[in-house]
Amino acid sequence: MFLETLNRVNHHPPIRITQSLTFRDKMNLKNKDKTEDNLMSKYNLLLNMVRLLNANPLLMLYSPQTRSSSDAQKATFDLMNGLMSLIQQSIMSDLAQEAMDALLCLHQPANIRLWNLHSPAQAFWEI
Repeated sequence: MFLETLNRVNHHPPIRITQSLTFRDKMNLKNKDKTEDNLMSKYNLLLNMVRLLNANPLLMLYSPQTRSSSDAQKATFDLMNGLMSLIQQSIMSDLAQEAMDALLCLHQPANIRLWNLHSPAQAFWEI
């Protein structure tokens, strides 16, 4: 869910509303407002997911015993890459700051062990 929301926010073109709107633009303003509201709701969802990760990283790192170690490690790798991509976004500074805090939280020794329960040292060096 985190990666899906991240992809939707990152791959949406920025919405720009200019001072001088043409008649056609005025007619499409309702659609732009809906698109902007949809984008803002996804942005807020992503921001709250990162804040939740800061509060309790176990929610994102939980891996049932039946899950293979490679799947768990890939999920952790994707999570880390997603957070790194948020840090690189200059237009979303509050989200970038939360992502930095989340990465710091994930790199605490107790959380590193959860990256891959079967071989945490290997997961650390590969991620």
